[in-house]
Amino acid sequence: MKVVCVNNGPMDGAMESSVNLTLGKVYEALGDDVSPNDSVFNIINDIGKRGSYYFGRFTTLDEARHEKLEKLGI
Repeated sequence: MKVVCVNNGPMDGAMESSVNLTLGKVYEALGDDVSPNDSVFNIINDIGKRGSYYFGRFTTLDEARHEKLEKLGI
């Protein structure tokens, strides 16, 4: 499933504060049975490492497209 990053702020309590994600970038959520109801998505980040990220950092590609169309008044 394709997801779009909507939050690339620092991670609370993590050893690394940088999440290595780009706002507005489309990522592929890895796994066979990925669902928007999952609490985390496994993503290959911008430095090529796989990481588990809280689902709230992302929106689905369909939702992102819908929001853009609404902003354009379409």
